[in-house]
Amino acid sequence: MIVLDASALIAYVVVGDAHHERFDELLARVGGQEFCASVVNLAEALVGPARAGRSAEVQGALDELGIEPVGLAATAQSELAQLRVDTRLSLPDCCVLYAADVAGADGVLTFDARVARAAVARGLIDVAGAADTAPSTPAGAADTAPPARADAVGEALSPGASVEQLFCELVAIPSPSGAERAVGQAIRAWLQRAGVDAAFDDAGRVNGSDCGNLIATVPGDASALLFVAHMDTVESGADAIAPVLGEDGVIRSAGETILGADNKSAVAAVMRLCRAAAAMPPAGRPTVIAAFTCREESGRMGASLLALDELRIDCAFSVDGSLPIGTVITRALGQQVFTIELHGRAAHAAADPEAGINAIVVAGEIVASMPLGRRPGGGSASIAAIAGGAVIDRLAPGPLRASGVSDGADGDTSVRAALDATATNSVPELALLRGELRGYSGAELAAGRSELQAVVARVCEQRGARFEWADRERAVPPFPGAPDSRALALARAAAGDVAGVTFTATAAHATLEANYLAARTDVVALASGGSDPHQFSESITVGELRQLEALLTRIVELATTG
Repeated sequence: MIVLDASALIAYVVVGDAHHERFDELLARVGGQEFCASVVNLAEALVGPARAGRSAEVQGALDELGIEPVGLAATAQSELAQLRVDTRLSLPDCCVLYAADVAGADGVLTFDARVARAAVARGLIDVAGAADTAPSTPAGAADTAPPARADAVGEALSPGASVEQLFCELVAIPSPSGAERAVGQAIRAWLQRAGVDAAFDDAGRVNGSDCGNLIATVPGDASALLFVAHMDTVESGADAIAPVLGEDGVIRSAGETILGADNKSAVAAVMRLCRAAAAMPPAGRPTVIAAFTCREESGRMGASLLALDELRIDCAFSVDGSLPIGTVITRALGQQVFTIELHGRAAHAAADPEAGINAIVVAGEIVASMPLGRRPGGGSASIAAIAGGAVIDRLAPGPLRASGVSDGADGDTSVRAALDATATNSVPELALLRGELRGYSGAELAAGRSELQAVVARVCEQRGARFEWADRERAVPPFPGAPDSRALALARAAAGDVAGVTFTATAAHATLEANYLAARTDVVALASGGSDPHQFSESITVGELRQLEALLTRIVELATTG
Protein backbone atom coordinates (compact mmCIF):
# COMPACT_ATOMS: atom_id res chain seq x y z
CA MET A 1 0.00 0.00 0.00
CA ILE A 2 1.31 3.45 -0.96
CA VAL A 3 -0.13 6.65 0.53
CA LEU A 4 -0.35 9.70 -1.75
CA ASP A 5 -0.14 13.28 -0.59
CA ALA A 6 -1.74 16.32 -2.26
CA SER A 7 1.32 17.10 -4.39
CA ALA A 8 1.20 13.58 -5.88
CA LEU A 9 -2.57 13.66 -6.35
CA ILE A 10 -2.43 16.95 -8.20
CA ALA A 11 0.53 15.80 -10.28
CA TYR A 12 -1.64 12.87 -11.38
CA VAL A 13 -4.76 14.82 -12.38
CA VAL A 14 -3.16 18.01 -13.75
CA VAL A 15 -1.40 17.44 -17.06
CA GLY A 16 0.49 20.73 -16.85
CA ASP A 17 1.83 20.11 -13.34
CA ALA A 18 5.62 20.17 -13.04
CA HIS A 19 5.59 16.61 -11.67
CA HIS A 20 2.97 15.06 -13.98
CA GLU A 21 5.42 13.13 -16.17
CA ARG A 22 7.41 11.99 -13.14
CA PHE A 23 4.22 10.70 -11.52
CA ASP A 24 3.39 8.67 -14.63
CA GLU A 25 6.89 7.14 -14.56
CA LEU A 26 6.52 6.20 -10.91
CA LEU A 27 3.04 4.82 -11.51
CA ALA A 28 4.42 2.46 -14.15
CA ARG A 29 7.25 1.44 -11.84
CA VAL A 30 4.99 0.51 -8.89
CA GLY A 31 2.30 -1.13 -11.02
CA GLY A 32 0.09 -3.52 -9.05
CA GLN A 33 0.39 -1.55 -5.81
CA GLU A 34 -2.70 -0.32 -3.99
CA PHE A 35 -3.05 3.38 -3.20
CA CYS A 36 -4.66 5.32 -0.39
CA ALA A 37 -4.91 8.98 0.63
CA SER A 38 -6.31 10.95 3.52
CA VAL A 39 -9.68 12.54 2.84
CA VAL A 40 -8.03 15.84 3.81
CA ASN A 41 -5.38 15.50 1.10
CA LEU A 42 -7.99 14.38 -1.44
CA ALA A 43 -9.93 17.54 -0.60
CA GLU A 44 -6.75 19.61 -1.11
CA ALA A 45 -6.41 18.17 -4.61
CA LEU A 46 -10.01 19.10 -5.42
CA VAL A 47 -9.90 22.75 -4.30
CA GLY A 48 -8.55 24.16 -7.58
CA PRO A 49 -10.83 22.05 -9.77
CA ALA A 50 -13.82 22.98 -7.60
CA ARG A 51 -13.17 26.68 -8.21
CA ALA A 52 -12.96 25.95 -11.93
CA GLY A 53 -16.16 23.86 -11.90
CA ARG A 54 -14.23 20.65 -12.70
CA SER A 55 -14.46 18.77 -9.40
CA ALA A 56 -16.59 15.93 -10.81
CA GLU A 57 -14.18 15.42 -13.70
CA VAL A 58 -11.13 15.34 -11.44
CA GLN A 59 -12.88 13.10 -8.91
CA GLY A 60 -13.50 10.66 -11.75
CA ALA A 61 -9.81 10.64 -12.59
CA LEU A 62 -8.94 9.93 -8.95
CA ASP A 63 -11.50 7.11 -8.84
CA GLU A 64 -9.86 5.50 -11.89
CA LEU A 65 -6.63 5.19 -9.92
CA GLY A 66 -8.50 3.19 -7.27
CA ILE A 67 -7.45 5.35 -4.34
CA GLU A 68 -8.82 4.20 -1.00
CA PRO A 69 -9.93 7.24 1.07
CA VAL A 70 -8.70 7.19 4.66
CA GLY A 71 -11.00 9.03 7.03
CA LEU A 72 -10.33 10.57 10.44
CA ALA A 73 -11.22 8.51 13.48
CA ALA A 74 -12.74 9.99 16.63
CA THR A 75 -9.29 9.96 18.24
CA ALA A 76 -7.55 11.54 15.26
CA GLN A 77 -7.15 14.93 16.89
CA SER A 78 -4.74 13.58 19.51
CA GLU A 79 -2.71 11.58 17.00
CA LEU A 80 -2.50 14.50 14.56
CA ALA A 81 -1.50 16.88 17.34
CA GLN A 82 1.36 14.56 18.31
CA LEU A 83 2.44 14.22 14.68
CA ARG A 84 2.45 18.02 14.40
CA VAL A 85 4.69 18.27 17.47
CA ASP A 86 7.01 15.45 16.39
CA THR A 87 7.44 16.46 12.74
CA ARG A 88 6.64 20.22 12.69
CA LEU A 89 4.73 19.58 9.46
CA SER A 90 1.46 21.35 8.65
CA LEU A 91 -1.71 19.54 9.69
CA PRO A 92 -2.60 18.53 6.08
CA ASP A 93 0.88 17.01 5.75
CA CYS A 94 0.46 15.25 9.09
CA CYS A 95 -2.69 13.71 7.61
CA VAL A 96 -0.45 11.93 5.09
CA LEU A 97 1.47 10.21 7.89
CA TYR A 98 -1.75 9.53 9.80
CA ALA A 99 -3.27 7.85 6.72
CA ALA A 100 -0.13 5.74 6.32
CA ASP A 101 -0.46 4.50 9.91
CA VAL A 102 -4.18 3.75 9.61
CA ALA A 103 -3.88 1.96 6.26
CA GLY A 104 -0.66 0.14 7.13
CA ALA A 105 1.07 1.66 4.10
CA ASP A 106 4.59 0.62 3.18
CA GLY A 107 5.53 3.78 1.31
CA VAL A 108 4.63 7.38 0.53
CA LEU A 109 4.50 9.08 -2.85
CA THR A 110 5.13 12.78 -2.48
CA PHE A 111 7.11 15.51 -4.20
CA ASP A 112 7.44 17.48 -0.96
CA ALA A 113 10.91 16.93 0.55
CA ARG A 114 9.76 17.67 4.10
CA VAL A 115 6.91 15.15 3.97
CA ALA A 116 9.24 12.58 2.41
CA ARG A 117 11.87 13.01 5.11
CA ALA A 118 9.29 12.70 7.88
CA ALA A 119 7.91 9.55 6.22
CA VAL A 120 11.37 7.98 5.90
CA ALA A 121 12.02 8.73 9.57
CA ARG A 122 8.89 6.70 10.36
CA GLY A 123 10.09 3.71 8.32
CA LEU A 124 8.16 4.37 5.10
CA ILE A 125 9.62 4.01 1.61
CA ASP A 126 10.14 7.30 -0.23
CA VAL A 127 8.80 6.21 -3.63
CA ALA A 128 9.69 9.43 -5.51
CA GLY A 129 13.04 9.98 -3.79
CA ALA A 130 11.86 13.43 -2.73
CA ALA A 131 13.68 13.27 0.62
CA ASP A 132 16.98 13.65 -1.20
CA THR A 133 15.94 16.67 -3.29
CA ALA A 134 16.71 20.30 -2.52
CA PRO A 135 14.27 22.78 -4.09
CA SER A 136 15.73 25.60 -6.18
CA THR A 137 15.09 28.92 -4.43
CA PRO A 138 16.21 32.52 -4.66
CA ALA A 139 18.90 33.77 -2.31
CA GLY A 140 17.64 33.87 1.25
CA ALA A 141 14.73 31.52 0.69
CA ALA A 142 14.38 27.86 1.59
CA ASP A 143 11.31 26.47 -0.14
CA THR A 144 9.58 24.28 2.42
CA ALA A 145 6.08 24.43 0.93
CA PRO A 146 4.90 21.92 -1.68
CA PRO A 147 5.78 22.63 -5.33
CA ALA A 148 3.71 25.22 -7.16
CA ARG A 149 0.73 23.58 -8.81
CA ALA A 150 0.00 26.19 -11.41
CA ASP A 151 -2.95 24.53 -13.10
CA ALA A 152 -4.50 23.41 -9.81
CA VAL A 153 -4.27 26.60 -7.78
CA GLY A 154 -3.38 29.20 -10.39
CA GLU A 155 -6.83 28.92 -11.93
CA ALA A 156 -8.10 30.86 -8.91
CA LEU A 157 -6.18 33.96 -10.08
CA SER A 158 -6.59 35.27 -13.62
CA PRO A 159 -3.20 35.89 -15.31
CA GLY A 160 -4.14 39.23 -16.88
CA ALA A 161 -6.39 40.49 -14.10
CA SER A 162 -6.55 44.18 -13.23
CA VAL A 163 -5.62 45.07 -9.68
CA GLU A 164 -9.30 45.26 -8.67
CA GLN A 165 -10.12 41.88 -10.26
CA LEU A 166 -7.04 40.32 -8.70
CA PHE A 167 -8.04 41.72 -5.32
CA CYS A 168 -11.53 40.22 -5.58
CA GLU A 169 -10.08 36.83 -6.54
CA LEU A 170 -7.59 36.95 -3.67
CA VAL A 171 -10.15 37.72 -0.96
CA ALA A 172 -12.22 34.76 -2.14
CA ILE A 173 -9.37 32.43 -1.07
CA PRO A 174 -9.56 31.91 2.72
CA SER A 175 -6.31 32.75 4.50
CA PRO A 176 -6.82 32.96 8.27
CA SER A 177 -3.65 33.69 10.20
CA GLY A 178 -1.45 30.60 10.20
CA ALA A 179 -3.28 28.97 7.28
CA GLU A 180 -1.90 31.00 4.37
CA ARG A 181 -0.84 28.02 2.27
CA ALA A 182 -3.72 28.06 -0.24
CA VAL A 183 -3.45 31.76 -1.05
CA GLY A 184 0.36 31.56 -1.02
CA GLN A 185 0.36 28.79 -3.61
CA ALA A 186 -2.10 30.73 -5.76
CA ILE A 187 0.10 33.84 -5.58
CA ARG A 188 3.19 31.84 -6.48
CA ALA A 189 1.48 30.19 -9.45
CA TRP A 190 0.27 33.59 -10.72
CA LEU A 191 3.74 35.10 -10.36
CA GLN A 192 5.37 32.20 -12.16
CA ARG A 193 3.02 32.69 -15.08
CA ALA A 194 4.12 36.34 -15.11
CA GLY A 195 7.76 35.22 -15.31
CA VAL A 196 8.59 35.98 -11.67
CA ASP A 197 10.38 33.40 -9.51
CA ALA A 198 8.98 32.88 -6.03
CA ALA A 199 9.63 30.45 -3.19
CA PHE A 200 8.55 29.90 0.40
CA ASP A 201 11.01 30.36 3.25
CA ASP A 202 11.05 28.32 6.45
CA ALA A 203 9.34 30.89 8.71
CA GLY A 204 6.46 28.46 9.24
CA ARG A 205 8.70 26.16 11.23
CA VAL A 206 9.14 28.97 13.77
CA ASN A 207 5.75 30.72 13.90
CA GLY A 208 3.40 27.87 13.03
CA SER A 209 2.27 29.04 9.60
CA ASP A 210 1.41 26.19 7.25
CA CYS A 211 3.60 27.70 4.52
CA GLY A 212 5.86 30.51 5.78
CA ASN A 213 6.64 33.69 3.85
CA LEU A 214 6.56 33.73 0.06
CA ILE A 215 9.58 35.55 -1.40
CA ALA A 216 9.41 36.74 -5.03
CA THR A 217 12.41 38.23 -6.83
CA VAL A 218 12.64 40.30 -10.02
CA PRO A 219 16.41 40.66 -10.58
CA GLY A 220 17.84 44.01 -11.61
CA ASP A 221 21.25 45.62 -11.86
CA ALA A 222 20.72 48.42 -9.34
CA SER A 223 19.84 48.58 -5.64
CA ALA A 224 17.30 46.16 -4.12
CA LEU A 225 13.87 47.36 -2.97
CA LEU A 226 11.76 45.19 -0.67
CA PHE A 227 7.95 45.38 -0.65
CA VAL A 228 6.18 43.58 2.20
CA ALA A 229 2.48 42.63 2.32
CA HIS A 230 0.96 40.08 4.67
CA MET A 231 -1.23 37.33 3.22
CA ASP A 232 -3.32 36.50 6.27
CA THR A 233 -6.63 38.04 7.29
CA VAL A 234 -8.64 37.98 10.50
CA GLU A 235 -11.49 35.82 9.24
CA SER A 236 -11.77 32.27 10.56
CA GLY A 237 -11.76 30.74 7.11
CA ALA A 238 -15.04 28.93 7.79
CA ASP A 239 -17.14 31.21 5.59
CA ALA A 240 -15.87 32.18 2.15
CA ILE A 241 -15.66 35.89 1.41
CA ALA A 242 -17.86 37.03 -1.47
CA PRO A 243 -16.67 40.46 -2.67
CA VAL A 244 -19.28 42.70 -4.29
CA LEU A 245 -18.37 45.65 -6.54
CA GLY A 246 -21.06 48.29 -6.31
CA GLU A 247 -22.07 50.84 -8.91
CA ASP A 248 -20.35 53.46 -6.72
CA GLY A 249 -16.97 51.83 -7.35
CA VAL A 250 -16.73 50.49 -3.79
CA ILE A 251 -15.91 46.85 -3.10
CA ARG A 252 -17.61 45.35 -0.06
CA SER A 253 -18.26 41.85 1.26
CA ALA A 254 -21.70 40.34 0.86
CA GLY A 255 -22.28 41.47 4.45
CA GLU A 256 -21.72 38.29 6.47
CA THR A 257 -17.90 38.37 6.56
CA ILE A 258 -15.07 40.84 6.60
CA LEU A 259 -13.76 41.90 3.17
CA GLY A 260 -10.05 41.28 3.68
CA ALA A 261 -8.79 44.57 2.25
CA ASP A 262 -6.45 44.33 5.24
CA ASN A 263 -4.22 43.28 3.66
CA LYS A 264 -5.09 41.77 0.29
CA SER A 265 -5.28 45.21 -1.27
CA ALA A 266 -1.53 45.38 -0.67
CA VAL A 267 -1.00 41.79 -1.84
CA ALA A 268 -2.78 42.50 -5.14
CA ALA A 269 -0.85 45.73 -5.72
CA VAL A 270 2.53 44.14 -4.93
CA MET A 271 1.75 41.21 -7.24
CA ARG A 272 0.95 43.62 -10.04
CA LEU A 273 4.14 45.54 -9.23
CA CYS A 274 6.22 42.38 -9.66
CA ARG A 275 4.61 41.76 -13.04
CA ALA A 276 5.24 45.36 -14.12
CA ALA A 277 8.85 45.31 -12.89
CA ALA A 278 9.56 42.13 -14.85
CA ALA A 279 8.38 43.91 -18.01
CA MET A 280 10.51 47.04 -17.45
CA PRO A 281 13.78 47.48 -19.40
CA PRO A 282 16.47 45.75 -17.33
CA ALA A 283 19.11 48.51 -17.68
CA GLY A 284 19.34 50.38 -14.37
CA ARG A 285 16.25 48.71 -12.97
CA PRO A 286 16.40 47.96 -9.23
CA THR A 287 16.00 44.43 -8.00
CA VAL A 288 12.44 44.13 -6.73
CA ILE A 289 11.87 41.68 -3.90
CA ALA A 290 8.35 41.03 -2.67
CA ALA A 291 7.74 39.33 0.66
CA PHE A 292 4.20 38.02 1.08
CA THR A 293 4.29 37.36 4.79
CA CYS A 294 2.41 35.13 7.22
CA ARG A 295 0.78 35.42 10.64
CA GLU A 296 0.71 39.22 10.91
CA GLU A 297 -2.81 39.28 12.32
CA SER A 298 -1.98 36.81 15.11
CA GLY A 299 1.13 38.75 16.15
CA ARG A 300 3.59 35.97 15.25
CA MET A 301 4.79 38.05 12.35
CA GLY A 302 6.53 36.32 9.51
CA ALA A 303 8.17 39.66 8.68
CA SER A 304 10.28 39.29 11.82
CA LEU A 305 11.78 36.10 10.33
CA LEU A 306 12.80 37.49 6.94
CA ALA A 307 16.48 36.87 6.14
CA LEU A 308 17.22 40.49 5.25
CA ASP A 309 20.99 40.06 5.38
CA GLU A 310 20.80 37.42 2.68
CA LEU A 311 18.35 39.45 0.60
CA ARG A 312 20.70 42.49 0.66
CA ILE A 313 18.00 45.14 0.81
CA ASP A 314 18.75 48.82 0.17
CA CYS A 315 15.41 50.01 1.52
CA ALA A 316 11.98 48.56 2.25
CA PHE A 317 8.29 49.42 2.04
CA SER A 318 5.83 47.71 4.36
CA VAL A 319 2.46 48.03 2.61
CA ASP A 320 -0.35 47.89 5.17
CA GLY A 321 -2.76 50.19 6.98
CA SER A 322 -6.33 51.33 6.41
CA LEU A 323 -5.48 54.97 5.70
CA PRO A 324 -5.68 57.02 2.48
CA ILE A 325 -3.20 56.11 -0.26
CA GLY A 326 -0.22 58.44 0.06
CA THR A 327 -0.14 58.19 3.85
CA VAL A 328 3.36 57.17 4.89
CA ILE A 329 4.03 55.95 8.41
CA THR A 330 7.52 57.04 9.33
CA ARG A 331 7.71 55.64 12.86
CA ALA A 332 5.83 53.23 15.13
CA LEU A 333 5.93 52.22 18.76
CA GLY A 334 8.07 49.34 19.95
CA GLN A 335 6.69 47.15 22.70
CA GLN A 336 8.16 45.40 25.73
CA VAL A 337 5.85 43.07 27.67
CA PHE A 338 6.80 42.27 31.25
CA THR A 339 5.64 40.20 34.22
CA ILE A 340 6.21 41.11 37.87
CA GLU A 341 6.10 38.35 40.47
CA LEU A 342 5.54 39.69 43.98
CA HIS A 343 6.30 37.59 47.05
CA GLY A 344 4.88 38.47 50.45
CA ARG A 345 4.51 36.19 53.48
CA ALA A 346 1.61 33.86 54.21
CA ALA A 347 -0.23 34.00 57.53
CA HIS A 348 -3.66 33.23 58.94
CA ALA A 349 -5.87 36.21 58.16
CA ALA A 350 -7.72 36.06 61.49
CA ALA A 351 -5.37 34.37 63.96
CA ASP A 352 -2.13 36.19 63.06
CA PRO A 353 -2.56 38.81 60.31
CA GLU A 354 0.34 40.87 61.67
CA ALA A 355 2.77 38.10 60.74
CA GLY A 356 1.81 38.23 57.06
CA ILE A 357 2.83 40.44 54.14
CA ASN A 358 -0.13 40.72 51.78
CA ALA A 359 1.18 40.42 48.21
CA ILE A 360 -2.09 41.74 46.78
CA VAL A 361 -1.82 44.91 48.89
CA VAL A 362 1.75 45.33 47.65
CA ALA A 363 0.58 44.87 44.06
CA GLY A 364 -2.19 47.45 44.52
CA GLU A 365 0.20 50.01 45.92
CA ILE A 366 2.64 49.41 43.09
CA VAL A 367 -0.01 49.87 40.41
CA ALA A 368 -1.34 53.01 42.11
CA SER A 369 2.18 54.48 42.26
CA MET A 370 3.23 53.68 38.69
CA PRO A 371 3.18 56.47 36.07
CA LEU A 372 0.82 54.66 33.69
CA GLY A 373 -0.76 55.99 30.51
CA ARG A 374 0.87 58.29 27.96
CA ARG A 375 4.58 58.83 28.48
CA PRO A 376 6.92 61.62 27.38
CA GLY A 377 7.88 61.12 23.76
CA GLY A 378 4.52 59.58 22.82
CA GLY A 379 4.91 56.09 24.26
CA SER A 380 2.79 54.46 26.96
CA ALA A 381 2.85 52.21 30.00
CA SER A 382 0.10 49.96 31.26
CA ILE A 383 -0.73 47.12 33.62
CA ALA A 384 -3.14 44.79 31.86
CA ALA A 385 -3.69 41.96 34.33
CA ILE A 386 -3.34 41.05 38.00
CA ALA A 387 -3.75 37.70 39.76
CA GLY A 388 -3.02 36.84 43.33
CA GLY A 389 -3.68 34.81 46.42
CA ALA A 390 -5.17 31.35 46.75
CA VAL A 391 -7.31 31.80 43.64
CA ILE A 392 -4.22 30.97 41.57
CA ASP A 393 -4.30 27.39 42.88
CA ARG A 394 -8.05 27.15 42.27
CA LEU A 395 -7.58 27.91 38.56
CA ALA A 396 -5.92 24.53 37.90
CA PRO A 397 -8.05 22.03 35.90
CA GLY A 398 -8.56 19.66 38.86
CA PRO A 399 -9.98 22.22 41.30
CA LEU A 400 -12.12 23.73 38.55
CA ARG A 401 -13.66 20.35 37.76
CA ALA A 402 -14.28 19.85 41.48
CA SER A 403 -16.16 23.16 41.41
CA GLY A 404 -18.37 21.86 38.62
CA VAL A 405 -16.68 23.76 35.79
CA SER A 406 -16.53 21.84 32.51
CA ASP A 407 -13.36 21.73 30.40
CA GLY A 408 -15.05 23.83 27.71
CA ALA A 409 -16.19 26.62 30.02
CA ASP A 410 -15.30 30.20 29.11
CA GLY A 411 -12.75 32.22 31.05
CA ASP A 412 -15.27 34.35 32.92
CA THR A 413 -17.08 31.28 34.23
CA SER A 414 -13.82 29.63 35.27
CA VAL A 415 -12.52 32.67 37.12
CA ARG A 416 -15.80 33.28 38.94
CA ALA A 417 -15.97 29.64 40.00
CA ALA A 418 -12.36 29.75 41.20
CA LEU A 419 -13.09 32.91 43.23
CA ASP A 420 -16.16 31.35 44.81
CA ALA A 421 -14.11 28.29 45.83
CA THR A 422 -11.15 30.26 47.21
CA ALA A 423 -10.62 30.23 50.97
CA THR A 424 -10.58 33.68 52.57
CA ASN A 425 -8.70 32.92 55.81
CA SER A 426 -5.15 33.49 54.58
CA VAL A 427 -2.87 36.44 53.90
CA PRO A 428 -1.83 35.95 50.24
CA GLU A 429 1.89 35.48 49.67
CA LEU A 430 1.90 35.70 45.85
CA ALA A 431 0.62 38.22 43.30
CA LEU A 432 1.37 38.48 39.60
CA LEU A 433 1.22 41.56 37.37
CA ARG A 434 1.49 41.68 33.60
CA GLY A 435 1.94 44.86 31.62
CA GLU A 436 3.72 46.57 28.76
CA LEU A 437 5.81 49.55 27.79
CA ARG A 438 5.73 51.19 24.39
CA GLY A 439 8.10 53.75 22.92
CA TYR A 440 9.46 55.09 19.66
CA SER A 441 13.07 54.31 20.56
CA GLY A 442 15.10 51.87 22.56
CA ALA A 443 16.09 54.72 24.89
CA GLU A 444 12.42 55.50 25.63
CA LEU A 445 11.70 51.84 26.44
CA ALA A 446 14.78 51.59 28.68
CA ALA A 447 13.87 54.80 30.54
CA GLY A 448 10.30 53.60 31.11
CA ARG A 449 11.49 50.22 32.36
CA SER A 450 13.88 51.84 34.84
CA GLU A 451 11.15 54.15 36.13
CA LEU A 452 8.63 51.35 36.68
CA GLN A 453 11.21 49.07 38.26
CA ALA A 454 12.16 51.84 40.69
CA VAL A 455 8.54 52.04 41.85
CA VAL A 456 8.36 48.27 42.35
CA ALA A 457 11.64 48.19 44.27
CA ARG A 458 10.62 51.10 46.53
CA VAL A 459 7.22 49.66 47.47
CA CYS A 460 8.61 46.17 48.05
CA GLU A 461 11.31 47.54 50.33
CA GLN A 462 8.79 49.54 52.33
CA ARG A 463 6.46 46.56 52.68
CA GLY A 464 9.12 43.90 53.29
CA ALA A 465 8.22 42.04 50.08
CA ARG A 466 10.46 40.93 47.26
CA PHE A 467 9.91 40.87 43.50
CA GLU A 468 11.06 39.23 40.29
CA TRP A 469 10.80 41.17 37.02
CA ALA A 470 10.77 39.22 33.76
CA ASP A 471 10.73 40.75 30.28
CA ARG A 472 9.20 38.77 27.44
CA GLU A 473 12.15 37.50 25.47
CA ARG A 474 10.90 38.59 22.06
CA ALA A 475 10.16 42.30 22.33
CA VAL A 476 8.79 44.29 19.41
CA PRO A 477 11.62 46.59 18.29
CA PRO A 478 10.86 50.30 17.92
CA PHE A 479 10.48 51.83 14.48
CA PRO A 480 12.05 55.25 15.15
CA GLY A 481 12.21 56.53 11.56
CA ALA A 482 14.94 58.66 10.02
CA PRO A 483 14.68 62.07 8.30
CA ASP A 484 17.30 61.07 5.71
CA SER A 485 15.50 57.83 4.79
CA ARG A 486 15.79 56.94 1.09
CA ALA A 487 12.56 54.95 1.38
CA LEU A 488 10.80 58.07 2.67
CA ALA A 489 12.26 60.21 -0.13
CA LEU A 490 11.10 57.73 -2.79
CA ALA A 491 7.61 57.48 -1.27
CA ARG A 492 7.29 61.26 -1.06
CA ALA A 493 8.38 61.77 -4.67
CA ALA A 494 6.18 58.94 -5.97
CA ALA A 495 3.10 60.26 -4.17
CA GLY A 496 3.62 63.61 -5.88
CA ASP A 497 3.53 61.93 -9.29
CA VAL A 498 0.31 59.91 -8.85
CA ALA A 499 -2.95 61.66 -9.67
CA GLY A 500 -5.28 62.11 -6.72
CA VAL A 501 -2.68 61.07 -4.12
CA THR A 502 -1.57 63.41 -1.35
CA PHE A 503 1.59 62.69 0.60
CA THR A 504 1.03 62.65 4.37
CA ALA A 505 3.62 61.59 6.93
CA THR A 506 2.37 60.24 10.25
CA ALA A 507 3.30 58.08 13.23
CA ALA A 508 1.56 54.89 14.38
CA HIS A 509 0.55 53.98 17.93
CA ALA A 510 0.39 50.32 16.90
CA THR A 511 2.94 47.64 16.09
CA LEU A 512 3.65 47.18 12.40
CA GLU A 513 5.62 44.72 10.31
CA ALA A 514 7.90 47.68 9.65
CA ASN A 515 9.00 47.51 13.31
CA TYR A 516 10.77 44.22 12.63
CA LEU A 517 12.47 45.63 9.53
CA ALA A 518 13.56 48.98 10.99
CA ALA A 519 16.47 47.60 13.03
CA ARG A 520 17.95 46.00 9.93
CA THR A 521 17.14 48.27 7.01
CA ASP A 522 15.75 51.66 5.94
CA VAL A 523 11.95 51.29 5.90
CA VAL A 524 8.67 53.18 5.78
CA ALA A 525 5.12 51.86 5.92
CA LEU A 526 2.74 52.73 3.08
CA ALA A 527 -1.01 52.83 3.73
CA SER A 528 -2.97 50.36 1.61
CA GLY A 529 -6.35 52.09 1.69
CA GLY A 530 -9.76 50.82 2.70
CA SER A 531 -11.93 51.53 5.72
CA ASP A 532 -13.42 49.67 8.71
CA PRO A 533 -10.78 46.90 8.82
CA HIS A 534 -11.72 43.66 10.63
CA GLN A 535 -15.43 44.49 10.44
CA PHE A 536 -18.29 43.29 8.25
CA SER A 537 -18.60 46.87 6.99
CA GLU A 538 -15.02 46.84 5.65
CA SER A 539 -14.66 48.30 2.14
CA ILE A 540 -12.20 49.68 -0.39
CA THR A 541 -12.66 51.61 -3.61
CA VAL A 542 -11.41 50.62 -7.03
CA GLY A 543 -9.73 54.02 -7.16
CA GLU A 544 -7.70 53.25 -4.04
CA LEU A 545 -6.48 49.95 -5.47
CA ARG A 546 -5.39 51.61 -8.70
CA GLN A 547 -3.68 54.44 -6.83
CA LEU A 548 -1.78 51.97 -4.67
CA GLU A 549 -0.57 50.03 -7.70
CA ALA A 550 0.49 53.27 -9.38
CA LEU A 551 2.32 54.46 -6.26
CA LEU A 552 4.35 51.26 -5.91
CA THR A 553 5.18 51.19 -9.61
CA ARG A 554 6.32 54.81 -9.51
CA ILE A 555 8.63 54.07 -6.59
CA VAL A 556 10.41 51.45 -8.69
CA GLU A 557 10.55 53.79 -11.68
CA LEU A 558 12.11 56.53 -9.56
CA ALA A 559 14.71 54.09 -8.21
CA THR A 560 15.74 53.11 -11.74
CA THR A 561 19.12 54.59 -12.67
CA GLY A 562 20.33 55.77 -16.07
